[in-house]
Amino acid sequence: MKLTTAITASALLCPSIISAQATSTSLACEGVNGDIFLGIAGPSAQIWRRDDKRTTGVAVLMDQEHEGFPSAWGLSITGTQATIVVQPATCDSAGGTFPLSFVLLTNEQLTHGCCTIAE
Repeated sequence: MKLTTAITASALLCPSIISAQATSTSLACEGVNGDIFLGIAGPSAQIWRRDDKRTTGVAVLMDQEHEGFPSAWGLSITGTQATIVVQPATCDSAGGTFPLSFVLLTNEQLTHGCCTIAE
């Protein structure tokens, strides 16, 4: 499994953790088919595929009128601009069941998958 089971279990059991941490959280995400992975930690973002070759970029949390999720980040990774929207919703992917879902929109494609709060 690509994402930590213990983190997932605690987030599923304590949904208030999810809503309170959106603005300062690190996320570990994977596409529903397990073919793309994304990590966000502060202003840093990484994206990789199954070959584990990671590409690093910048993540900027967008202003929002509420705390918690849903939340959106603007991403800039190797010249590609993207927006990722993460929201609370149980999500199943190749790596398991997770408490958050995401939609990632680039100028080339729309990808969706699952996330959990990472440590």
